[in-house]
Amino acid sequence: MNSTAILAATNKKLLGVNARLNETEQELQRIKAANVNAETRVTMDATNADIISPLPKNTARGNLGMVLGGLTATNLLQNGDVSTSITSVGVGSRLQTRPDGTWATNANFSAANHQTIDVRENNKYFYKWVLAPDTVGLTDGRIGLVYEDNSIDLVGSTDALTSKAGSEMITATKTGKANPFLVTSTVTGVIKRSYHLIVNLTALFGAGNEPDLATCDAMFPHYFSGTAHTEPQMVKVVGKNLFDESQLLQASGWSHNGEHYFGTLSAYNAAFRADGKSFSLGKFKPNTQYTIKLTGRVSASSTTARVYIKYVGEAEVAAITVTSLTDQVHTATSLAGKTIEAIYGGFGSGGTSIFYIKEMQIEPGSTATSYEPY
Repeated sequence: MNSTAILAATNKKLLGVNARLNETEQELQRIKAANVNAETRVTMDATNADIISPLPKNTARGNLGMVLGGLTATNLLQNGDVSTSITSVGVGSRLQTRPDGTWATNANFSAANHQTIDVRENNKYFYKWVLAPDTVGLTDGRIGLVYEDNSIDLVGSTDALTSKAGSEMITATKTGKANPFLVTSTVTGVIKRSYHLIVNLTALFGAGNEPDLATCDAMFPHYFSGTAHTEPQMVKVVGKNLFDESQLLQASGWSHNGEHYFGTLSAYNAAFRADGKSFSLGKFKPNTQYTIKLTGRVSASSTTARVYIKYVGEAEVAAITVTSLTDQVHTATSLAGKTIEAIYGGFGSGGTSIFYIKEMQIEPGSTATSYEPY
């Protein structure tokens, strides 16, 4: 082979090598531009939720790191675990706590003789109490705040006449000092306490972000003194449907036949409307629309089952009304620009009639979508 032919063959090989080098260089540039082993770190605590955090752009291989923060809360009551008892109290007496943790009954405010807490108007407070196992006297499920001018706020229900434990949420209507109190339900017998606690939810979570009663019960399962840090127990993932239909079984006598949840309307009303008792959904986002969808029927004519929406600062409105004797799909969307305070169930007539309900869904947005179990 002459030198010309050898040179031509060599140049051909060099062209092939250069082409492969160009391909390799391009691949190296793509790898260099990619976020190899990129990581997004999300910090979640009691003050934030509903976080969507994508990995960085051009991620070739990545991880999602999650830091779960705990909760630091303060029990506003001092000596709340003092094993105190009291006798000879009348029905409806206000059971207040002295500075040393012992109990006394008094209808009026007293900064000297009873524990006072600093309260702020429109702040929400979680109050939990547990009586001793051997207590005979009981409280009736109501709690209150008596202010310096002796006016009071009172919430709760007398349903729990045989209860040895309870919890409620109360919103202060004044700013200043107040004596917290429980209400007694029995005349005879010694009332013995295990513990009680009060937490300012608004100060802890922010206005409009306070958790509901069921969440607070799970968040504060035990007594603590002063300021304490609690570690999170679990991460719960919830889909688009915010309503757990099994809550309907909280209504007295209600059952599930594999398709419908059903029971009397009077029990439905007592469980989910009386004294403002709502479906336990947790917080609603401010100025956000939600859509309710359900399939239901009633067992008798002239019967009206309802689902109510209550907006912040407004009276309740009947969002869904069920009067049909056969299953019908009902939907309702909350008003734009308003913040929902609660959604709850009740009835307009026919308390002894049976209400059948299935596939109830509450979801963010203004459109009812296909049913998805909670």
